[in-house]
Formats: sequence, structure tokens, C-alpha cells
Amino acid sequence: MASFLTGNERILFFGDSITETGRGWYDDAELGDGYVALVAAALTERFPDVVCLNRGVSGDGVFDLARRFERDCLALTPDVVSIMVGVNDVWLSLELGGGATPARYEVELDTMLRRLTAKGVRVVLLEPYLVPVDGYLEAWRPDLEARIAAVHRLAAKYHAVLVPTDAVMNAHPNTTEDGVHPTPLGHQLLAQNWLTTLL
Repeated sequence: MASFLTGNERILFFGDSITETGRGWYDDAELGDGYVALVAAALTERFPDVVCLNRGVSGDGVFDLARRFERDCLALTPDVVSIMVGVNDVWLSLELGGGATPARYEVELDTMLRRLTAKGVRVVLLEPYLVPVDGYLEAWRPDLEARIAAVHRLAAKYHAVLVPTDAVMNAHPNTTEDGVHPTPLGHQLLAQNWLTTLL
């Protein structure tokens, strides 16, 4: 959308392993080889002055993003922040007895979004998703759905761009390796949805 991307932004991708995907920690400019790299390639072809940064970290939940929010987000002075987080919170909550509850997840995201929008940073929110494999992860759906609903509420509250992912990833076969981590096709679909939604 022309009013959202002007073509000279610093765009920060903030999230967990789905965002990290092969990002080398030795190079701050490294984008990895997942959906972030695909989005960045398409954007820089269209907008040569766009700068994309990847600060995905494998295993992160919303508490982890909040802990590194200053260093890995605000300190990089982005114009746009694209956030995908939530599936690890489901895993931690249901399997390990930790992580943010859906209500706390919404509070933590709300705090980060409030600070970003107060600084004039534009926000993109990607739904968390799960693709049940052979019935596994089906029991996680109610918790995930609560987090997807929270993301929708926050997108409306802060006028963020909402990128749908859950239905898209579940509508195609072979989009994930294990129900969470995308295959090359999954990354292509995530990138396509991001670009289609914003451009």
C-alpha cells in the first residue's frame, strides 16, 4: 500500500525461529534464508533504498521479545517493525508449564506496540500459526486461537497491518516440517502474504 511503504524505510523483522531461519549472528545485516530474505529481495528490487533487518531468535516467546526490545528493536531506529511471535508461548504454556498465558501475551505485545507507535514506528503483525501433523498439535489449537484473536485486536487498536498466516499455512500441504517450522514452500507463502498485504 503506497501510504504504508514509501520506499526508503528501515524495516525490522522481530520474532522467533520462523523469522530467524538461518540468520547468522556474526553479521548484523544477515537476513537468513527464510521468508524475511524473500521479502527483502522483493522489496529491494522495487525500492532500492529499503533496508531490511532480521532480529528473529529461535525459541523466543513474547517475554523474550520484551526483554530484548530495547537492544534489538528500538536501538535500531526502524521505521517499520514486523512482528511474528506466539507459537513458542503456546508450547511453553501447554508443554512446559511456563511462557505467557494468552492474556499476558496480549499485555506484553500491547506494551511493545504502544511504545513503537508513540515513536511513530509503523507496525506489521503476522498471525502465529500451527499446522497439525498426524493429529499432533491439535490440542494446541484453542490456545493458539486465543493468541490469534489477541493479534487481531491489537492490530485494530494500533492501526497495524495484519498479515494472515494461519489459514494460508493450513490450506496447503507440506508447508511445515513439523507443524511449526516452514518448508521452502511455507516460507514462500509467508513472504507472498506479507508482500501482497503491504504492496
